Amino acid sequence: MQRIRVNSPYGRTPSYLNWYLDALGKDRNGRVILRLQAPLKEAGIPTGLIVAKDVVAEFNYVDSPGALEEKTNVCWKPQDGSPYPAFNGSITIEADEDYGSSWLRLEGSYDPPFGIAGDIFDAAIGKRIALATARELLERLRDAMEQAHWDGTTR
Repeated sequence: MQRIRVNSPYGRTPSYLNWYLDALGKDRNGRVILRLQAPLKEAGIPTGLIVAKDVVAEFNYVDSPGALEEKTNVCWKPQDGSPYPAFNGSITIEADEDYGSSWLRLEGSYDPPFGIAGDIFDAAIGKRIALATARELLERLRDAMEQAHWDGTTR
């Protein structure tokens, strides 16, 4: 799980997330094409290289009346069918104690490709790359939502 604070009120943040996702490119089936990337330095590898992959993602809002959070289920798989982990999880927007901010949380799971070899790679470094990828995605979402808030973008 990764979590990041967003300087946008809880009441507006879900619409900013939807605005951002709607602005992304789509494949011929209407699924979002999302660029995932991880600076390897953030994964503990001393280099300036960035691992990047385009994935096809589906986002499905979960209706939770009365909850102080907005949840969207998300799943993705590599756009080109390459051996890259598929992900199933959720993005959750939570109310913060401070009215002017909220929390954005990404949690879920993936299965490394290549069986036992993939599990070994995941234990050695893959998990750190996955966490760095999740963090970068949350930072990108946060930056877009905060910019939409400051620009007065509405939906």
